[in-house]
Amino acid sequence: MNKNETTFNVNGTLCTLVISEDFDGDCTKLWHDLVSVETGKVVATLGWSPYSTPSDAEVQQLIDLGLPDGLRWANSHPLSRFNFDSEMLSRYLSGYEHADGGKIELVFRIPPPPAEIAPII
Repeated sequence: MNKNETTFNVNGTLCTLVISEDFDGDCTKLWHDLVSVETGKVVATLGWSPYSTPSDAEVQQLIDLGLPDGLRWANSHPLSRFNFDSEMLSRYLSGYEHADGGKIELVFRIPPPPAEIAPII
């Protein structure tokens, strides 16, 4: 586990970027969590590629964008999603448009609607 010394303000909570490694036998994947300096609890997990690490500036850009879960091409299936990496974040910020895929859009996780509470009989 690697801990970044830079602090980030996430909705009023000071956080650091903590990178955890997960080795599955073939390759190592990285998980990128913003962890509260005060409580040590995960405040947000970045939708960043598990094969690279964002710079401090890229982490701040994701926070400024509202911590999206990932990206999708405008002309792709509405449920499609891919992770951020340096190149795709740069393309999104520049307004890049692909001839077939269209513009890159942010994807945010939508919480499921609350379950209906059945009356007790």
